[in-house]
Amino acid sequence: MAAECSGEKISVPVIALETPIETPMEISVEWNEKWFGENTAFIYNHNLARIACILSEVSYVDTEEDPRLTILKKVYRKFGVKDDLMEFHYDIDYSLEGYGYNQAAFSFASKDIYGKNGKSNLIFVTIRGTPEVAEEWISNINVGDSSKNEQKIHEGFFYTESQVQKSLIDYVEKNNINPANAYFLITGHSRGAAVANLLGALLADTGFCKSENLYVYTFASPNVSCDEKVSDPKYNFIWNIVNPEDLVPAVPFRRDEWKYKKFGQTKVFCSYWNVSHEEFNSEYLSGINKTFNALMKRDYCPFRTGTYIPSIVTQLVTGLCPDVKSYYHSPLKLRNKFEDAFHKIFPEEKPQIEKAPNAVFALIARALNEQTNGFLDYSTVAFMDMHCCTTYLSWLLGFDEDRAFSETGSSRIIIKGTYDCAVFDKDGNVCARVLDSIVQLTSLRTPVVAFSYSGGTVIGFPSSDDYKIVVYKDSLLPTFVSARIEHYDAQGYLTESFEREYLTPRKNSVCVIEAGSTTLFQTRIEHQKVKGEEARTYIRNGGIVQREVFRIQPELTFSSDWNVEGGVRFGSRVIHCALLTGHQVTDLGKAFELSTGLGHELTLIDKYMLDFELYGKFLFALDDSYPNSERFNFIPSARVSLCLKPFRRFEIFVSGVFDFDINDFNDFAFKSEVRNKNFGLWNVSDKVKIVPSVRFGFRL
Repeated sequence: MAAECSGEKISVPVIALETPIETPMEISVEWNEKWFGENTAFIYNHNLARIACILSEVSYVDTEEDPRLTILKKVYRKFGVKDDLMEFHYDIDYSLEGYGYNQAAFSFASKDIYGKNGKSNLIFVTIRGTPEVAEEWISNINVGDSSKNEQKIHEGFFYTESQVQKSLIDYVEKNNINPANAYFLITGHSRGAAVANLLGALLADTGFCKSENLYVYTFASPNVSCDEKVSDPKYNFIWNIVNPEDLVPAVPFRRDEWKYKKFGQTKVFCSYWNVSHEEFNSEYLSGINKTFNALMKRDYCPFRTGTYIPSIVTQLVTGLCPDVKSYYHSPLKLRNKFEDAFHKIFPEEKPQIEKAPNAVFALIARALNEQTNGFLDYSTVAFMDMHCCTTYLSWLLGFDEDRAFSETGSSRIIIKGTYDCAVFDKDGNVCARVLDSIVQLTSLRTPVVAFSYSGGTVIGFPSSDDYKIVVYKDSLLPTFVSARIEHYDAQGYLTESFEREYLTPRKNSVCVIEAGSTTLFQTRIEHQKVKGEEARTYIRNGGIVQREVFRIQPELTFSSDWNVEGGVRFGSRVIHCALLTGHQVTDLGKAFELSTGLGHELTLIDKYMLDFELYGKFLFALDDSYPNSERFNFIPSARVSLCLKPFRRFEIFVSGVFDFDINDFNDFAFKSEVRNKNFGLWNVSDKVKIVPSVRFGFRL
């Protein structure tokens, strides 16, 4: 990489969109107009990235309604631009024919510069990101509204870019600038970044100016196109800078049938997932907070989850909408739901919020915060910080190029089946716990993060540390649990997905997987089987002993002897009680049963359970023609059930029921006129016989 010539220190006023401060903060940056032309735009210039990010930041507050209108003008003046060469397009009419919501605020400024090739022009193009209005947010989700299908370029960004490009051509002509002898610094954040990305690519395609003179720096740019040419190196003069925790650069998606990308090259900030945790906490956060705290009057709030949030959102949404067509046409109508949400979030008239709902929400929020150690409050702020332009500016000003960025990716392990598991860090602390295949959110300790959905549990790891995953199932037989590795690049895009491997945990036997820095380079799950006392230690320390949850479950059964029983079971897996009533459906006047019992449940394999229950049945003959001494009978009984739990609480089962016929004790209960028998008697002794039956039922 060619060395940059040094620049002079200049001080520029900067203020953030959501800042509590009233007056701009003066920030010192290097500036040298000879950077343009000294090195081609295909070589990254960290100082230009800083300057571009400052322009993107202050563009948000440069509106006619804001009393700080002159800030962007003052910044342009600091770079030597005269007022009569500044042009602001902030007066937006969203009813404008041909553009509608697909517009953005932007500004131009130009000056003469003198480089190695003599006199030329430098043109600044600064495009504002999405303001707090529904119209431009709706344009952001306009992937292809006109066709309701995939288009090569994101429709909302394309129409907005065409408006900026037309105005830029008019500006160049009006000011007698020769674009062939001019340099362009094009920048924007978020929506503005997407438009800047497209503008740079399309200006190069049309031959409007030389590609090597297009210095394009974007921040948090969404993806803009699914055209194969996006990856062409001829667009490598475009530099896209992203925060790996930021969700916005991941949309529209790049996974499966979604093929959206950005033009140019991408540089990704370091994160808690690819540098040592001690270094991130002590050096990176302090470096960021030098600027962030000055502008926002508080510290920066990172998620410490690397690229996990963008990648899991991508996986979930593309699972619901496999392609752009389904984004518009599926029963979910995701496109319409987004638009409705933006109209509610950004109404034309701000609603008056009543005190009572606020009080209720405050109570709920406080309760949730107490349960999650303040995570709700923290995550609300962190969601804003991961994307705001102030974060990007703080990173760039806090570190030089060699420390600000990383190319190191991360890995995920996807586990499917019926299992419990715990994730341990290198000190033996539990970072995540999964019970009954569902992540226990209160167990999560960053930087490890996990999420369960219908496709399994996705556990994400930083590449900077080592972890152990202990997979367990308290089943009598080995239960098959699948696990596979996925690799992601520094931006959070899936690069490789590998074949499933099968683990076979069982009672007192666990499978231990080494994860983290190791899985970054592995293509298959490598695990160790641990048994005996060591396994029990893992189970106990991980808190993955089967929970004894008290449950009340209604039950309904149908038997082979035409008896229908209904009732309730209550208790835990270790011991439960049951209270059931039954009646013969073939003859409603025969007999009535009332049963009480105790039972114990074991896991056989996977979602199959074994129930062992002992009952005492009280049978009452309803026909009063029988002697009272015979009408009341007690029947000892046992039931063995094979249960399937397709869902967490719902069970279907088949049971073998064994009633004991004891001579001179309950003979009457087994007379054919009282009770049907479909199977033969099993003689236990001269006095005792077993009367079997089969039952089918379900519990909720």
